[in-house]
Amino acid sequence: DLKNFRQLGSRTPGHPEVDVILAARGGLGGEQVLPLLDWEKMRSNPKRFVGFSNMTCILNAMLAHGVAHPIAGPNLGSLERVTTLDSIVRLGQTVAGATLDPVCLRPVNMAAKRGTGCRGKPMGGHVLALSRKTPDPHFPDSTGRIVFLEIGGGGCSANDVRIWLGDLEKRGVFAKCAGVVLCDFLECGTPEETQAMLQGFADDVETPVYAGYPFGHAPRSYAIDFGREAIVSPEGELTFGPPPFRERSEPR
Repeated sequence: DLKNFRQLGSRTPGHPEVDVILAARGGLGGEQVLPLLDWEKMRSNPKRFVGFSNMTCILNAMLAHGVAHPIAGPNLGSLERVTTLDSIVRLGQTVAGATLDPVCLRPVNMAAKRGTGCRGKPMGGHVLALSRKTPDPHFPDSTGRIVFLEIGGGGCSANDVRIWLGDLEKRGVFAKCAGVVLCDFLECGTPEETQAMLQGFADDVETPVYAGYPFGHAPRSYAIDFGREAIVSPEGELTFGPPPFRERSEPR
């Protein structure tokens, strides 16, 4: 609960023996935690913070405040239940700052099919958490970034997701970013409805839109280090640059 978070949060972000903080779950509550975070403490002693889903608002707030080292990736609950072995290996490599294998993406709109590619540091995550639960003081500037998006957890339709994407459009996210990568969009209508909605969205924006990076609520979910530059080649191959910290074989 929030009382226990205050007690834990006063110690953990600045603890010298902690390198990585792994979220236990997503679900609800990330937006309630935002006002309780000590941004100055996190700035003076940055940690790698890993989570996804509702943790999207916290990860992106870290970007907005220029603190810590956010990594969108499987949380403790998903590691225990559904995450595939290659996803766990990829998470470990990402957290340790190791070189990552490339992932082939497919172009979705004409801007991507022109074959120019794009590059920029990542932001994004769960569409609802980013569009409706990350208020302006904590919302990062998308200029020059690649926006990775996913949805999961059920309880919404393809039309709901299109409305949330429209909220991000109104904030100028897609007009300023270098590119968009559509990850896993699950339980938001039939596959046909979801595909049609995403294609319509991609056709409405001028920035390159790609799909095919395995991230989100599916069993296979690769981490995304918000501190590493993401590079999409003209052929659609996604690679990540070096991390902003010295590689460490065994994060604590």
